[in-house]
Amino acid sequence: MDAVILWSIPVFIFSIAAEWLYARRSGLAAYAEPRDTWANLAMGLGNVVISAVMKTVILGAYFLAYRFRPFEIPPTAAWAWLLLLFADDLCYYAFHRMHHRVRLLWCTHVNHHSSERFNFAVALRQPWTEPLTAPWFWLPLPLLGFH
Repeated sequence: MDAVILWSIPVFIFSIAAEWLYARRSGLAAYAEPRDTWANLAMGLGNVVISAVMKTVILGAYFLAYRFRPFEIPPTAAWAWLLLLFADDLCYYAFHRMHHRVRLLWCTHVNHHSSERFNFAVALRQPWTEPLTAPWFWLPLPLLGFH
């Protein structure tokens, strides 16, 4: 998923720039507040950097968990990919739901919901501390035997 996000950065930048130009020309200058946009960009970039560092740490935990798997799911089987699709989606659901329900996790996630404006730049408003908590929700996948 992160590779898709990295490859999408030019699309994000183009969309933000186009929206900003449209807002300026349409008299909606407050809609595209530059300081808010820069804050969103800084939060997004910080999240990407911290995620990269954290993923090197969590990768070791994934390898360790995979060593203690009770069985192995064949990576070439079509049913395994379908199962992985639903398992990954369940992990994301648990991650996102817990970040809304558990107060300590909400503290890391609330920044994502704190903008007063809703525009393309807000999509980049990703918390810097969330990469410390999020990857652990996918730890069951290598434990279940997904390579």
